[in-house]
Amino acid sequence: ATLEQLGVLAELTLRAVYQEVWQNLRTGLLRQDASSFPQGLPERVEELPLCVLAMGKLGGLEPGFGSDLDILFVGEPDGGKGWSMEVYSKLARRLVRALSSPGRQGRFYEVDTRLRPMGQQGTLVVGLDAFAQYHRESAGLWERQALCRARVIVGEEQAAGRLQQTCTDLAMERPLPGDLREQMASMRQRMLDDF
Repeated sequence: ATLEQLGVLAELTLRAVYQEVWQNLRTGLLRQDASSFPQGLPERVEELPLCVLAMGKLGGLEPGFGSDLDILFVGEPDGGKGWSMEVYSKLARRLVRALSSPGRQGRFYEVDTRLRPMGQQGTLVVGLDAFAQYHRESAGLWERQALCRARVIVGEEQAAGRLQQTCTDLAMERPLPGDLREQMASMRQRMLDDF
């Protein structure tokens, strides 16, 4: 129960910080060029087409004391509302910075975004189609296993539902590789070697 409570606390903290970061960015975007957003900008992060996907212990609601937050950012096309990957990326970078930068009373959490497609070489924000394509064509077995614990923790409801379903489909509905036993043994050995 304690781990689940720590997970809920981390999720609520992330949501609150995300909301604050969004409000600041939203104000700046509207001041800079409101005409780029003909339909306006939503006030709440739950209305944004940029989803935050919790992975690892956060996704499984079992972080420990001092755990980092493994998160991914998946953005959907905007349907003419003025969103761009540049806006998504700016928002994602600001959220990571706000959560992980030391303040007067320390930092909220360490944030790890390396589980995204292509790791640190990949873009911070990925589109849903590119996310799915990467996992279908290039992801390793460990990445497929990681999707079993993936959980959308904030984002516009329909976009979040599509992303969650995509994660489930990618993790569960494809056939397992023929050399599954060998891949798992190799992965286990690498983990043992690293520790």
